[in-house]
Amino acid sequence: MLLYFSYQYWLLVIVFIAAKAMNIVITNFYTRLSQTGRTRSYQHFIHQLLEIKNLNIFLK
Repeated sequence: MLLYFSYQYWLLVIVFIAAKAMNIVITNFYTRLSQTGRTRSYQHFIHQLLEIKNLNIFLK
């Protein structure tokens, strides 16, 4: 019973709700990108960055 009145409980509830909200926002963002067809260019850009980073690590 004391747990419901503690600030740790409400902080945990707020963090959980914020995490769910961010998940919804990110899902909607990628859904909107895929509908416009721009997802491929963003994914290609990210893959290029990862390949450059891997190449730099390999050359060191």
